[in-house]
Order: sequence, then structure tokens, then C-alpha cells
Amino acid sequence: MEILRLKSEVIIENKNKTIGKDVFRDTYKGVDTIQLDDSLFTVALAKYEGVNPEEILITDAIIKVEFEDDKDIIDRIIEINNSKYCFYMSTASDLKKSSAIFIKEQYYPFGQWLKEQATGGVEYLLEEKDKVTIMKETAYQGFIFSGSQKTNIIPKVVIIEEPEYIHRGMYSVLEGVETAEMIDDIRLVEKEIETTLSAFDGQGVMSKSLAGRIAKDLNIDYDLTWITFRLFAGIGGKGVATTVDIEKELLRVHKEFGDTEHLKMINGELKIRDIYNRYHKISEVDMILNQSQCKFQK
Repeated sequence: MEILRLKSEVIIENKNKTIGKDVFRDTYKGVDTIQLDDSLFTVALAKYEGVNPEEILITDAIIKVEFEDDKDIIDRIIEINNSKYCFYMSTASDLKKSSAIFIKEQYYPFGQWLKEQATGGVEYLLEEKDKVTIMKETAYQGFIFSGSQKTNIIPKVVIIEEPEYIHRGMYSVLEGVETAEMIDDIRLVEKEIETTLSAFDGQGVMSKSLAGRIAKDLNIDYDLTWITFRLFAGIGGKGVATTVDIEKELLRVHKEFGDTEHLKMINGELKIRDIYNRYHKISEVDMILNQSQCKFQK
């Protein structure tokens, strides 16, 4: 699926206009097309249009705008081929390249609905906070355009508390920055710093059974040893999952360490505890994800 892109050169030319400002045509120099990866957006748009995703070769529902040379454009309504567009979102990847996604006027209700559905209405929750890092919201919204191949599988997922560890190390740090009146008042010193780190940030595991089902669903003719994934089913899951014989490995762990608050034998069934203090049969688990991987659960 292709969309139009307004490149920097046409944005710079437009910025200097007094007549015909913010009016573009697809024939202008500096306007081209780019290919969208398959994503939740492409699937949802096709559903909205009542067609299959592969039937939409190009869409004017959204456009990409490179705004670095005219940052105010994201607050303005622009016109392309006699249709009006407004700012929709800028994903984390877009922000790195000073680009944004604009949406066509008649698609705006659809776009807002999709944003709310895909992010669990996070923008309204963030409005209640005193301070918000913009990257936090873009991380949630980025789900919509994150490239992926759709499967029809909804796995049995267990979310566990983030495994963390304490690290102590010697670091070179600047001392006296806050009180310095002159550059000579700042000193570079060696200092021991203790920090708490995530052991498996963005990393989870999936069962061999799930790996096989995914491969079959996507017509893959080799064994999946790992995947990067986006999981929208209520948890906003993302990251990497490595293929592991979950039951075999956790039985081995239990044999060595016995019952713990996280893993215990209950009525002859080995069970794992999730972040809600509920226990699940290991034999039924498809994925074990860390809390940091599940954006709607944080």
C-alpha cells in the first residue's frame, strides 16, 4: 500500500509562499510516494473500505509530511489534490526523521477510533498526569503503523514481574555541575554507582507449539527460533520472543529450586504466577512476557 509524501524540498518552498500556501498537488516537485509495511493500520483501513488489504495499492487516507523545515505545519490544515488534511500522529520512528502522518478530513473519525482502540485510549490517561514524556505516547501510538504479518492466533499469555538485578560499577562522572560558577569548578571523578537494571527488557519466550502454529498460519516452511511481535489482544504486547520448551525448562527449574512464590506445584500441576497473583498451568502457556513488554499493563 502506497501513500503520498511531502518531502523537505516542497515544504521549504511552501513555507516561503504567500499565495497558495499549504496547497499541494501530487505533481509538484518534492512530492512522491512511499510504501507502507503491512500493519494494523493497513488491515483496519481495508476493513473500513470493505476490501482486502492487497486490493489497496495506493491510498489518499493518510500522507507523510517531512516537517523539519516548517515545524508549525503540524498545527495547520493543508490541502492536497483539493482534499484537506490535518496532523494525525508522529511515531517514535517518525520523530527521529522529523516527519509526521497527516490524515484526510473524512477519515479523521476512523483514525481517532483506531487510535483509541489500538492504544487503549492512552492519550486520555496521559492527560491526567502532571508530566508526560512525549516518547511514552508515541510508543503506544506506534503500534498502529508497526510493520508485521497478521496471524489469526490469540496465544495464552502470562505476564510476569520484571526480573531485575542490582549492578554496581565505577563510572567517570562530572562533579560540581550544579554549583559551578566557572568551567574549572567542574571535576571529572571516578565514582561507584549502584543502579537497578532490567534483566530481560523487551524479551520474552514462546512455546515450541506456538512457534509451530505461527509458522503454519504464515506458511513458513522452517522452524521459528524467535520472533519480533506486536500483540494487540488487550495487553499491547511487543518485543522479542525466543522459542523455548517452556514446560521442560520450568520443570527443570522447579526440580532444582522447588516451590517459590513465582513457580509452584499445585495439585500435581506446575503453575506460574502472573502480575495479578493468579497461577496458570505451565502446560497451557504459549508465551511468558515481562511487564515492560506489555504497554497496556504498565
